[in-house]
Amino acid sequence: MKAADIVGTWSVVQGIEHLPDGGERPAESDEGFIMYSPDGTMFAILDSHDRGRRPEAMIDGGAPASVPLAGIQNLPQEEKLRAVEGFTAYAGTFELDGDIVTHRVQFALNPALKGNAIRRSLRLENGRLLISTRNLGNPRSLDFILERVRTPTAIGV
Repeated sequence: MKAADIVGTWSVVQGIEHLPDGGERPAESDEGFIMYSPDGTMFAILDSHDRGRRPEAMIDGGAPASVPLAGIQNLPQEEKLRAVEGFTAYAGTFELDGDIVTHRVQFALNPALKGNAIRRSLRLENGRLLISTRNLGNPRSLDFILERVRTPTAIGV
């Protein structure tokens, strides 16, 4: 596989966690984006649909309320915890070696990821990108199925 094969933005279609007893269940992070850029940078933003929008974030009529950009520090402790549970975000660079991609994390929601290399196996199948942690020494066995995001060309580009 070549880097050009994966360059672009991919949307999570499904996340599957493989359990030690051989069973499977939906992964905690079951929606989000992974982007690979031609310059070798990448980001991953993975969320759980279970987090949903908080009722307090809505105003009359169901429209979203205005939320300050850096407002998380103003949340009660329980809400801060809920804000990050089921959410993963990191960015850095990537290297591709055959069907193994290594994400070199520079920025992350979880500071324990910063400076680490995250290895994943990749496979392209029927226009979908399959990313897996299996057989790579990872503590959790996860598979993600992603589809390339196809959007209209940005105005003026």
